[in-house]
Amino acid sequence: MANPNIPNLCGANPNLNESLSKIEELKDKLLSNIDVDASTLKSELEEGLDELKSAFDKLEVELPEAPAVNLQAEITSLINDIDKTSIAGINAFNAKLSTLKLDFGNALEEKGIDFDELIASAETKLAGGGNVCDLVSNLEIPAGNSGSGVTTETKEERGSGTSITLTDTPKEIVSVQGQKTGTNFFSSITYKQLGRAISTSEQDADGNVVSYAVIKVTYIVDLIKEKPIAAKQADKDGEKEEPSIVSKNTRSIEKNVEAKVQALSKEINDKTAAGVSTDDVQKKFDTVLAEVKDEEFKKEMETDFEAAKEEYNKIAQDPIKDETITVPQKTVSSWRSPPKGRLVAGNQVYLDEVRGRWTVFFPDADERTQYASEEDAVAAASEFPAATAEEPKVRTVKATTTENRNTVTQTQTTITTTGGGSTTITRPKTEKTVLSENGFVSRKNTITERFILASAVEELTKIRKAFGGKRYKQLDSLSNGIKLKKTPFEIKSVRGAIYTPNKALFTYYNYEGRKDKNNITPSILGDTNEVYLEEDIFGDSDPSIEDVQVLKISYRILENIDPNFLR
Repeated sequence: MANPNIPNLCGANPNLNESLSKIEELKDKLLSNIDVDASTLKSELEEGLDELKSAFDKLEVELPEAPAVNLQAEITSLINDIDKTSIAGINAFNAKLSTLKLDFGNALEEKGIDFDELIASAETKLAGGGNVCDLVSNLEIPAGNSGSGVTTETKEERGSGTSITLTDTPKEIVSVQGQKTGTNFFSSITYKQLGRAISTSEQDADGNVVSYAVIKVTYIVDLIKEKPIAAKQADKDGEKEEPSIVSKNTRSIEKNVEAKVQALSKEINDKTAAGVSTDDVQKKFDTVLAEVKDEEFKKEMETDFEAAKEEYNKIAQDPIKDETITVPQKTVSSWRSPPKGRLVAGNQVYLDEVRGRWTVFFPDADERTQYASEEDAVAAASEFPAATAEEPKVRTVKATTTENRNTVTQTQTTITTTGGGSTTITRPKTEKTVLSENGFVSRKNTITERFILASAVEELTKIRKAFGGKRYKQLDSLSNGIKLKKTPFEIKSVRGAIYTPNKALFTYYNYEGRKDKNNITPSILGDTNEVYLEEDIFGDSDPSIEDVQVLKISYRILENIDPNFLR
């Protein structure tokens, strides 16, 4: 043994030397304190014992862990690697075969697989150039248990209360015992098992589940583990991936262009009426049209824009003339062009490829609802059929157009002077001449407004970025009166949502077949634009309409239109 007192000695182990030194120090401390009180000596020795344990820990040598014995690999090695043309090879084959049967025979039998038939099938598979993965389960047993015939292990775990979660999934529960508070013995108890969770089912006189100071579970675990088949490794470079083809939503682009062209048409109208040059509007129109790739749609927009300019020039410049104008009378609806799919009872049913859920677009309610399956979506669409739109009717309205929008005439007026006499003065008089003989007409239009609780914006934008945009008007409260942009004559739908801390939904539908879904009622305050919401179901329960964070209201208004305007 190396002398710990000689530094840098060849062959010395510094960890061993440290351990020997700690032993010597502890011995010297014991001898020097032999006459000291035992309780005092104990506290002094504890520190030395801790140092000695730390030194001994450094001497620990980690032994390499032997890999688990894999059934697939062992059968392949059994058939391919052992030469059965010699006596020694046959003996080696039989010995390994017996070991594998001892290790995995019972596990395969539980799966309904005969071990001998499996070996025969594997020999045929490998002889044909295949592998055994399609025939043999990916089973493994710890190397230390291979060949011993021991394929299970009995474990005991303890807990308290009314349940315990085991470390391993049990193959079999041997016993579940409980020790009540104030007792020193265990007794068998009734229990329920759900995977690794064991919960007591015994109840006291009041019907409460009995709690135990100690719950002891003895169970058997299977040492043989089944693992997923390992993923195959590539043996050649992957195919070159071509760039994805991105298809633009042409319908969305066209809708956007249509809206811009309509806005530019109104700007043309205003500038023509004021006698201002419209060259800048024409440039804006050319820029918008450059976004369009569909030549047919581009030509349609050009034709509409030129027709609008021509019509406004007529109104501003043409001589006075009476003519009969045919105005299309359309049914006003909140219908939006739905995505592709199929119609069921007037509702659009389609698969939302982004979310992977079947969706129904209800045109009457102007909303989309998602379902788990196509069957559920079709059933919902059938349950709430869309209202059938009437065939467009055509009515004839007589209208008058003039050379100028306003006519200026000179009128003479006689006034009395301060001296008692009179004088005649001439004054200009402006009269509006672009008026329909039958006046303006009214039509229904649907408006949708969205509101959000100002104090919840920061939190809700984490859920959906759109909540923080201009689309949602921020209010201090959504439970009080809400002022709309226009005065409604009919509320079509209301949807209120609570996202945090608990989700809830409040709805109102003024559609045929949807009124059974209502749990709130909107009330219009007289002939004003102020709307109040009242709960129908929840009452004072939680959640309440007072907690609503996001609100969407769709309502109808009556607006006046000029029948002279052909477009």
